[in-house]
Amino acid sequence: MWAEAADEDGNVLLAGHDFGDPDLLNAADLRVVQVERIVPTAVLARHPDRVLPWAADIVVCSPLSTHPFSGTTLATDTRWLSDYVAAVGDARRAGAPERVGALVDEWIRSTTEDEYLTRIGVARLRELLR
Repeated sequence: MWAEAADEDGNVLLAGHDFGDPDLLNAADLRVVQVERIVPTAVLARHPDRVLPWAADIVVCSPLSTHPFSGTTLATDTRWLSDYVAAVGDARRAGAPERVGALVDEWIRSTTEDEYLTRIGVARLRELLR
């Protein structure tokens, strides 16, 4: 699950609509939540209506990791998504679904998060910052 923030005890601050994420999280044997930032519990206490108490067994702090989708720090990268949709469309028209796998390998499977963000570029990430 992704959330805006959490404290070190696994209390999670939701950014907005949860779309059923808390229900899916509660169904998991190991509850992992990815957040933009880890904050003191006192910060969460300012927003009690948005906090899921003790919701995460593991909290992973990974700023900017919602790319190409939006989060509290990034807007949706419609240019990247358009390029992806075009590549998928080209692969479908060519009858070559392996091209989509190659694209996923190139952008996701064979790269670290830092390498991925480097490929996106600092200038583009700055454009997307909220």
